[in-house]
Amino acid sequence: MEAILNAMGTQEIGWVLIIAQFFAVEFKALFNKEKGDTWSEVVRFMFGFSKRQTAQGWGMRARRGSFWALAAWFTGHIAFGW
Repeated sequence: MEAILNAMGTQEIGWVLIIAQFFAVEFKALFNKEKGDTWSEVVRFMFGFSKRQTAQGWGMRARRGSFWALAAWFTGHIAFGW
């Protein structure tokens, strides 16, 4: 374990663990037949992009706006290093 820590570093191991957790939960949800348990379904519901979300008040508009702001920042961050 010490050799892995010296080769990768704690930050990289942390990212590997986060990604492994994501895939463990997501793959279980993909093979499950219940609706609303995959990451994309949860995000669509939370930000009002799903058809089952009927409330379109100011709170939903604010959440949707924050989603688009995060998406714009993340695109700039990956593409230009902002």
